[in-house]
Amino acid sequence: MAAYTNAEGRAFDIAGSTGMSQALGRNLTPGQALAIDAFRSAGIGGGYRFETLPISINALLTRSTLQVGAARSAMNAADVGLAWSSTSTRDGGKASRPSSRWSSSCR
Repeated sequence: MAAYTNAEGRAFDIAGSTGMSQALGRNLTPGQALAIDAFRSAGIGGGYRFETLPISINALLTRSTLQVGAARSAMNAADVGLAWSSTSTRDGGKASRPSSRWSSSCR
């Protein structure tokens, strides 16, 4: 799966959405939108479920850039995850446990 977003000339409440207090050399206030010149985000991800094992893995790579006037900032992120499920038999019946998940991110 792949995705791309390009937004220009919009206002965005960065502090309210992300919790960041500063960006691009400016102090940010939650609830107050910052007019941005350009925001671009691109990502690619995928997953694989093993046929013979109750395990699936997934990964996502993204790059986002934000521009306000001459100031520009970029963020790269990599997320990797693992999900597994197990079944057990008790009292002669078959019971299924919910899937468990593990995820790790680097930014």
